[in-house]
Amino acid sequence: MSPDSVFGVLPYAEFAPPPEMRDYVACFWRSHTLDHARQTRVLPDGCIDLIWQSEREPFIAGPMTSPVVSVTAQGIVTLGVRFKPGAAAALLGIAASELRDASVPLREMWRQTRQQEIRDMSLAVTDTLSLHDAVLAVDAMLRQAMPLNRFVADACHRFAQRPGEPASTFIAGSGVSERQARRRFQEHVGYGPKTLQRILRMQRVLWILSRTGPSPSLANLAQAAGFADQAHLTREIRALTGQLPTTLVVSHPQSAVADLFKTPLT
Repeated sequence: MSPDSVFGVLPYAEFAPPPEMRDYVACFWRSHTLDHARQTRVLPDGCIDLIWQSEREPFIAGPMTSPVVSVTAQGIVTLGVRFKPGAAAALLGIAASELRDASVPLREMWRQTRQQEIRDMSLAVTDTLSLHDAVLAVDAMLRQAMPLNRFVADACHRFAQRPGEPASTFIAGSGVSERQARRRFQEHVGYGPKTLQRILRMQRVLWILSRTGPSPSLANLAQAAGFADQAHLTREIRALTGQLPTTLVVSHPQSAVADLFKTPLT
């Protein structure tokens, strides 16, 4: 069964990108509201998504700093590509900070910044809502993309793998000044390194919860996710999700960027 066929029968599914896209793309995804409207709480994840949706022009969902409640009408199909933290600016040709906490129509954003062929391919995906066509559109973007900013890419990896280490520790050892680090993060991520680290720490909590059996104690969860203590965990989770950690524990959450936390031992 093809991925498009699988997506036709599941309300939500994700699909790993082809190998050549994995430096830039976290996943492709598709949702279908089937026989009733759906309300979804979307949490910050450090990512930027390009989204195609039936009955709407394609748009960019920028990097979020707070949760957003999205309501999708009955019968709507949504197809998206989630770019890895720090990767979208190189593909989209626009500073990530201009997209922060915003949804921007693709046609408006690409009015003058992309070749006509890439624009047409991206806009045409709305007509088919086909994963195959979405992959082709992203592949065309990839061929015109700027190289990833290595400093930002390495910082994202470090923050994910060492959640308890201050962002300033990596920056101090990189040879990049604090001012330059903030500027590069604003351009490629959409906000500063400390904000991204907070968001990745929260996403790490979601990842841990999705892999544990019996509910872990909040103290153990705080330690595993890199928080100073349980009180720190509670404050940050509430600020970034609008919920208490105890609510997340029982809601079976999934991290949007789970691959960032995997190591050869997991």
